This record gives sequence, C-alpha cells and structure tokens, in this order.
Amino acid sequence: MKETEIVHRCLNGARSVGLLLICSLFAVCSLSAQEAQDSVKTLAEQRPMPMNPRWTFGADFSIRPGGNYDIKKDGEMVECGTTGAFSKAGLRASYAIVSKGATRVQVNARYTHIYQAFDSQTKTVDYGLQEHSHHYMTGGLMGMTRLKLWDKSLMVMALVNADFSNHGYERWSAMGTAMLMLKQSRETQLGVGFICLINTFSRVPIFPFATYRHQFDAYWTLNLNLPRFQMEYRPNKSILWSLGAGIDADSYYLRTAGDNLPGKVRYSRTNINMGPGFEYTLPGHLKLIADAGVQVVMTNRIYNSGSSRRLATIHEKAAPYLHIGIQKQF
Repeated sequence: MKETEIVHRCLNGARSVGLLLICSLFAVCSLSAQEAQDSVKTLAEQRPMPMNPRWTFGADFSIRPGGNYDIKKDGEMVECGTTGAFSKAGLRASYAIVSKGATRVQVNARYTHIYQAFDSQTKTVDYGLQEHSHHYMTGGLMGMTRLKLWDKSLMVMALVNADFSNHGYERWSAMGTAMLMLKQSRETQLGVGFICLINTFSRVPIFPFATYRHQFDAYWTLNLNLPRFQMEYRPNKSILWSLGAGIDADSYYLRTAGDNLPGKVRYSRTNINMGPGFEYTLPGHLKLIADAGVQVVMTNRIYNSGSSRRLATIHEKAAPYLHIGIQKQF
C-alpha cells in the first residue's frame, strides 16, 4: 500500500472518529443543546440543580439554499444534479421529575421535520430521493448527577430514547457518560471522560472526550463545551454575542422508492455551522436565539437500517445558513 494512501486513510479515520466524538451526544439526545450545556455548567460549578422552572419548551428553524450534489457508491459517482433549499423545523419539551441538589431526572420529547428536494440530471442508479420530506419524533428519560472520586467531581449522565416517525416506532437507543472534573471553579472548568453508546450502530461504541470553559472577566468567555465551540462576549445579563463553530446532527429512518436501496434505510447527516451567534434573554425565562454563517456538510450518508454498513454517500458544497430559535421555561 502506498504511503500517501495510508496517510489518506488515517486522516479519514481520524476525521470520522472526531465527528462521532462531537456529534454523538446530540444525534442521540432528545433534549436541546442549550439545556445540555446549562446542566453541565451548573454541575461543573458545583451549584445545586435549580428546582424551578421544571418545564422547558423550545422551537427552532434553520435553512440553507440548494446547490449541486452528487451521490457516490463504493467510490463511484452514480448520480448528480441540484437540490432545493434544505430546511429543518423542530419543537421540543422537557419536564424535570426530580431536581434536587446535584441530581436531575427529566423526560424529554422532540419533533423534527426536514425537507429537501433532489433534481437529478445524471443518474445510473435510482435511489428514489426525488423529494426528501421526513417527520420524526424522539422521546426519552435522562438522569444526571455529581459524585466524588479522588476528591474531584465526577459527573454522570444516562439517557434512554425511543424514536418514532410517520411510519410508527423505529428503534430505541441509550447513552451513558462519565466526566471527571480536573479543575472547577466559577471561572474555569476542565473535564475529561468517556461516552458509551448502545444500539446506535456506531462503529466506536465507547470513546473519550474532553471539555473546557474559561471566563476571562465579566465580559469574555472561551467555551469549548459541546455542541458549539465559541468565544463569547456578554455586555450585560440579557445579551450574549458569540463567534465559533457548532454541530448539528440528525439520524433517522427513511422509506425509499428506488430499486437500488432496501425499502427502509437509515439517513445520517452532520453539519458544521460556522459564524456569529446571538442570544437575548428576556424576563420570565424567555430566550431568543439566532446564528448564521457558513454550513459545511461533513457527513451525509445512507446506511443499512440495522447496521453501520454504508450504502451511499451524498456530497454537497458549503453554503450560507440561518438558524433562529426560542426557548421558554416555566
């Protein structure tokens, strides 16, 4: 095997594991990314979980313009053409059953609709992807707490989910994480740990991860917590500006009409969103969220429904994107 080919394979492998490391939490979870960050931050700073509010509701919408695409199978291009705009709309809700001290147990639910149209111009294999419109729902139970290990905080979280679509029940999945806080204060949190995935068809079911957050002063914070790595500027308690990159991952099941795919397949898409973000917090636990910039589609693949065997890869170029959201707690 040539040296360049070995290097190329190593780089591809490292990229795949890196993407899996970053997005697995949020491809599996039904809670929002903001909720996850807030809970981790609270535990890391050794503050008790807030008793109220118990209810959290949210809605968000994102869109990117269409462009050229191609589909490859076994390294060979079998289809190319143009796509319409890719849009994603979601609703979510969570309720804290237990929220006491360093322990929190909550139920989560999320509904998502994704739409994209494919207009093929050259086709040697029919995948039946002329119109990609999908509704899927996820519901789950999440528990997290803080323990002591070697005089340091050990943060533990477990999550069980059930996935549904307009065709009914699809699958269940579970995830467990443990993170040891090597340094923790109100200014700095540094932690290392591992993630364990169950029934997610991941080729790497257990892998390590790290998280870091440092507040330089009352205005500036470096936040390297999943799912968005960013530099933050907070001029006051209501406004937060940020600049960085975030992960947006989806994995769900499709029914296809093409002759070259099984009737049921699993579709997985991971986007890297890079650009500025804005959050505005209003009285009454109401938060408005927006971010925009450039979206890079890192993975866009079709898998066998019951395994990690890849059936096809869809390639799209980077494009601008816009994301807006709202969150309310009671």
